[in-house]
Amino acid sequence: MTKLLPGLKYTPIAFTTATEAKNVQSVLDLSAEVFKQTTAWIPTARLNKAFEIIKQEKTGAARQGGGRPKIYYVTQIAVNPITALMFVNKPELFEENYRKFIVNRLRDLLPIGEVPIRLLVRSHRGQ
Repeated sequence: MTKLLPGLKYTPIAFTTATEAKNVQSVLDLSAEVFKQTTAWIPTARLNKAFEIIKQEKTGAARQGGGRPKIYYVTQIAVNPITALMFVNKPELFEENYRKFIVNRLRDLLPIGEVPIRLLVRSHRGQ
């Protein structure tokens, strides 16, 4: 299934049959869990702890003359989908591959592993 929908590889799959009404309850339970995840508010302190782990694991690639991407802090600004706003040194340094890495690690580190995550990047006020 991930070959057909590679952008949704994190999404759970539930099988049911309409004719025999099998596994209907498991689909309802799964949908309740996904709803819980997509409407979760993650405290800023917990979100920033996850980002500290991510930064220790991998920093973005340095660009010639531009420096390395640096994350100052992160806050959640919306739910459904979970939306996090990163305040950074230079938004243009955060390439798509690095953003995807961050989102995938957030799924591993936080209880939001089966829902979409939007990651927005904004320049830090002092920059």
